[in-house]
Amino acid sequence: MASLLAGATDADASTAAGVDRTTLWRWRTRDPAFAAVLNLRRRELWNAAQAKLRNLVPKALRTLAAALDDTAPAVRLRAAGLVLRALAPGAADPPREANAPSTADAVQSQWDHDSFVASLGR
Repeated sequence: MASLLAGATDADASTAAGVDRTTLWRWRTRDPAFAAVLNLRRRELWNAAQAKLRNLVPKALRTLAAALDDTAPAVRLRAAGLVLRALAPGAADPPREANAPSTADAVQSQWDHDSFVASLGR
């Protein structure tokens, strides 16, 4: 699981775990308990990253404020663009994995829902 959380492909993660790639795929897509733990760990990583970023906000804002007063127009324009982009709708939304279900029952319910919705389009 550590390899998956670090961004490894299924092939690399299965090699690191000593299992076949199809086994790992089955765990991720057919084992709600495994998927729930993976989702929970991803959420924990996301929350930890957010906390680190929040600690950098005051320094980043001071830097942007200084850049907005820079004598070079290109620097001011770039800083203004960064501020505006940061305020755009959805700019700070967490990735889908950060809100994925983190219990086996919730994972199974999500899979059932996804399967039902997919069947409507057939």
